[in-house]
Amino acid sequence: MNTSEFVRSAADAASHISLFDETLTEARETFPDYDWLIVKHHKSMHSVAEHLADPDIQYFVEAGFDGVMDMHEVDVVIAGHDHVYARSHVMKGGEIAARETYGFIQGGRGTIYMTLTSPSGQKYYDVFLPYDRLFYNLMAPMFGREPGHNTEFPLLADGTWGTQNYSDHEILPMSVHIYQQNHKPGYAIFNVNGSSSLDVAVFSTDNPGLAFDSFKINK
Repeated sequence: MNTSEFVRSAADAASHISLFDETLTEARETFPDYDWLIVKHHKSMHSVAEHLADPDIQYFVEAGFDGVMDMHEVDVVIAGHDHVYARSHVMKGGEIAARETYGFIQGGRGTIYMTLTSPSGQKYYDVFLPYDRLFYNLMAPMFGREPGHNTEFPLLADGTWGTQNYSDHEILPMSVHIYQQNHKPGYAIFNVNGSSSLDVAVFSTDNPGLAFDSFKINK
């Protein structure tokens, strides 16, 4: 899915969301016997670094990006852009639909959103940045907003909105389950076990023998 457009409003993002819906519909109709549905796009909607409050990301969410993933029962959404690792809870309808239990997740209850870090090590973005270092403040004038905290997005784990508690009190976005920023290149390995389960292990290149995050989705 191409989420690299700098959409200026939720209405502007709506045409992209419709195209995503059409694309997933066509894919499912073309390959009706698929076991798993995994979507890849660039700008993470569930991040913990510089771009978590960008207006264009906010508008994609408001226009229904996650809703399309719900409708098509997408298993995993993979994104990047923030050069950090983050994994969401199982999400559906904008809420936590299921929680991981000892590394196991019951499939079919919602979607897991993964933000993968840099595989090259070219650059990394830190988490819990003060608001003046969030990328939002560089983008705000482009969207007719004043630099400062984004008071509307994202939803945080304590039920508040915006970046003030995120930056000042280190409160994660509501959807985020696990994150890591160790400033090392990383990669993920997906093992598909037919229609029964999907195993995911995430590694850093400095310790390729030990996964720092792993989980199994059971259908």
